[in-house]
Amino acid sequence: NITTTEADLTWDEAVYDWAQSYEVKYGPTGFDVNNSGTLISNILDTTYHLTGLQVSTTYDVYVRTNCEDNDNSSWDGPYTFTTNCQFTRLPYRDDFNSYPAHTSPICWI
Repeated sequence: NITTTEADLTWDEAVYDWAQSYEVKYGPTGFDVNNSGTLISNILDTTYHLTGLQVSTTYDVYVRTNCEDNDNSSWDGPYTFTTNCQFTRLPYRDDFNSYPAHTSPICWI
């Protein structure tokens, strides 16, 4: 379930019943999971509802298990998704100067 500013995340339960909780880290596609991104800790279920996302933006998401003895698993991912486009009232003006050469915004075809 992905909207313009929210996304539902779901992952499989840890294989060995060592999970105390989970952590999710997300950010723009290509972010370095070890040095940046937004961390969400102490997730007690295998689902999480992300909010406050940017419209028509591509994100990478990683998840890891917080195990017994204060140990963490490795980050699993990236899993990539793009938030939905937002309708715009017409007329609309864009000079396309903010996009790399020969590209267009995600929502343009």
